[in-house]
Amino acid sequence: MTLLQLRYVIACVENGTIAKAAQAMYTSTSNLSQSIRGLESEVGFEIFHRSNNGITLTEKGTVFLEHAMKIQLEIDTIAKLKEAETVNRFSCTCMHLPYCYMAFESLCRHYEEKDNYLLSIDVAFLPKCIEAVQMHLSEIAVISMPEVIASIECQRIKDQGLSIQMLAEQHLNINLRADHPALADNTEGQSFELSKLHDYPYVSYHSSADDVIHPLDFSHPSYCPTEAFNSKKQITVNNVDWKARLIGSTNAYGIGTTGPEQWAAQYNWKSIPVEGARSFLYYVYSDRYELSEPAHYFINYLLKILEKKSDIKDSGLTGRYFSS
Repeated sequence: MTLLQLRYVIACVENGTIAKAAQAMYTSTSNLSQSIRGLESEVGFEIFHRSNNGITLTEKGTVFLEHAMKIQLEIDTIAKLKEAETVNRFSCTCMHLPYCYMAFESLCRHYEEKDNYLLSIDVAFLPKCIEAVQMHLSEIAVISMPEVIASIECQRIKDQGLSIQMLAEQHLNINLRADHPALADNTEGQSFELSKLHDYPYVSYHSSADDVIHPLDFSHPSYCPTEAFNSKKQITVNNVDWKARLIGSTNAYGIGTTGPEQWAAQYNWKSIPVEGARSFLYYVYSDRYELSEPAHYFINYLLKILEKKSDIKDSGLTGRYFSS
């Protein structure tokens, strides 16, 4: 029996169906169903009655739920005690966002002289970022979403009992080498014809930890304008730095959010905004816990880097900080 199985049972009761619970827990219906079947086999009784109308708790299932919720409450209490013991503890899971790396570097420099701290950052696609906060593996997650799905995904995140705050609005850009042949006849300020890229390879990022390129990764071809994309010419790499270097040294191009100017200079990039394509940067956290001091600093550093506000201070942070 695992804590995840207990959370699956609680999610099924909260959401009414296995399918909705699977969606809420960012897993597949078959995986969640098999996990609960395995749990029922282990305890020796059915937790749920299953029918075409959905699921309902059995008599023993009702008692099981009571104990599962008590265990979950105790686990949450233990996690809170753990946070109290290590004041300078912070963990973040983020998408492939250079601003997060820069903010984390600032946070590490801030705590260099401290005697006791544990700071960590992990990189993942959007579902894994949300799951990390939901499973208390990370204190916050920083994610970026295109406008076309932002409202739906924000509501889905809130439905999981998590809170989400917007950090910044960004553009989606075509990224290509500064001296790319497609820019030969293009003057500064002139509208760029994306069809000029049709004959050049498109490079996307793919993590070896995932079976497919996740559609919420901005490098996915689904975000590439139709007139620019040639399905016969694609390059896939599993290292975000390699992707950046390829764009800066070959005729390949990619798509992504606006990055730091120094990164564009480092990789010899030219970024061209895709008309009407916006994205939003958010941070996600659990309402069950007060954000730690390092979390406040990290968010403030991130906002400073994004130039969200010019009057944010590094001191005097008390309680939970919300960006406007």
